[in-house]
Amino acid sequence: MFAVIIPLGVIAILTVQLDSLRKINKQRRKNSERLHETYFEQAESLFTVHSLINHETPPLPPSRGWAASPDFLREVSSLIYTEEPRLILEIGSGLSTIISAYCIEQLGEGRVVSLDHEAQYAANTRRQLRRHGVEDRTRVIHASLRSYQLNGGTWEWYSLDEFEENAVDLVIIDGPPAILQERSRYPAVPLLFERLSDDAVLILDDGSRQEEEEIVDQWLEEYPGLEAEFLPLEMGAYVLRNG
Repeated sequence: MFAVIIPLGVIAILTVQLDSLRKINKQRRKNSERLHETYFEQAESLFTVHSLINHETPPLPPSRGWAASPDFLREVSSLIYTEEPRLILEIGSGLSTIISAYCIEQLGEGRVVSLDHEAQYAANTRRQLRRHGVEDRTRVIHASLRSYQLNGGTWEWYSLDEFEENAVDLVIIDGPPAILQERSRYPAVPLLFERLSDDAVLILDDGSRQEEEEIVDQWLEEYPGLEAEFLPLEMGAYVLRNG
């Protein structure tokens, strides 16, 4: 018989590699468990949204991809029912427009105005609203992007030429896309602040992104009357109240 002699250096390397594999497998299990938890939470949130709108609806558009996450839609629905806004302004149209319209219909009063800089998306939202039979209380505006001078900088944001209303009670901020410019959603408050009602509420999607955190910090610094609450949703969100 021959003895197999393995150098200590090789043993050390194998030990390190084995330990690394154990850590990788452990992390994979954690990621898998976290993913399953997220799927369950989002499915539960979508069920809650369906329960809140209390309607036998045609199939809703997908709530993944570019659309708002189900837990964000749940928070929007809850805000509408608790705050009972008479005028909702939505920055970026889509599934949230349909959900908001259903909620307003349930309340029996109020309107939803949605701005979208993409003509195709605006048209698709209008079709979906008609399909769901909730177009009467909604208005989707194709608002092209234009340049604004704010605090010494130039920003691309939605044209407000066709939106002349005041006393906005709820603002849902889910646009424009972050790829457009740095802190892309910052102009919302400077351009809309004077149009807000005294008890207005704003909800900002994607609150877990660093740029959104910076935007909220800047808003709070420039408008001391605002108060912000972070919601630990899938993508994070902020609820801001005026005074």
